[in-house]
Amino acid sequence: VWFHRSGEPGVAAVIAAVLRTDPYDLLRAFAAKDLDELAAKGDREASRLAEQIIPELIEAMGKDNDSSHGPVLCLNAMVTTATPALTKAAKGHTDVNVRAGALLTLGLMRNPEVAPTLIHGLGDQSVTVRLASIRALYRFVTPDSPHFAKAVSKLTAVLEDPDLKVRKGAAWVLASYGPPAGSALPALREAAARDPKLRDEALAAIAVLQ
Repeated sequence: VWFHRSGEPGVAAVIAAVLRTDPYDLLRAFAAKDLDELAAKGDREASRLAEQIIPELIEAMGKDNDSSHGPVLCLNAMVTTATPALTKAAKGHTDVNVRAGALLTLGLMRNPEVAPTLIHGLGDQSVTVRLASIRALYRFVTPDSPHFAKAVSKLTAVLEDPDLKVRKGAAWVLASYGPPAGSALPALREAAARDPKLRDEALAAIAVLQ
């Protein structure tokens, strides 16, 4: 936003220093966006620094407190450089909070190419991660997406998840997709009939999808 437009040599190092040390998350996010844009333009120093910083930011998401918000903001600004590492973390990191944070960050990026990763998260062993996947998928996949049918199918299956919050979340996301997600109607009707705790959400989704 400010530094990289000057075209001066060594600017990537200045941006990286702000990204790593500034106390204000918003300023760090602006720096992250600048570093990402420089790397996308082929700046080797920016690419090298981004490769160093992105794993640091991803690990910081594992802190279960307010300090994890800053890394999410920064990574969300690094669409080009951070997406591969976030995808890997979402699928295989050992820390539940990191996997969940990676999914939420990918969802904020609104990059349709990450839809399979978000869908994959619905099958995670952790409730925290499955909920993050559901939140990320909210209005993310559109009917014209090649991943729409799979998303609807997976969310439909999640209506039988052992965790009530996950079941409710799945019904909520299906409702957000509207009538194009009509293939979920039989499962929603069954859920409304057999699951008293899910009935209200299932009936609300049915009303929208019909």
